[in-house]
Amino acid sequence: MKIEFYQTAFGENLAKLDLDVNQHIRDGWQPYGNPYAGGSILYQAMVCDAEAVEKLKTETQAEIKDFVSEPGVKLTRVANVSAAS
Repeated sequence: MKIEFYQTAFGENLAKLDLDVNQHIRDGWQPYGNPYAGGSILYQAMVCDAEAVEKLKTETQAEIKDFVSEPGVKLTRVANVSAAS
């Protein structure tokens, strides 16, 4: 696998870290290295390749299309929004 993306999973305890890591794995990410602690938070580096990100984007787009097609859902497009300086 050619690593193209890096993200950090985290949790306030081991059980919560496990949940976040498992969700990343389901989304196509892989753990990278060992878990580590910073203060009271546990962290795990996660990596993936472009193929995994493309798959996740495709699945997310399908979920959005399903949601938008539900009765009563109305979306409003917001354009030209910029962050306040």
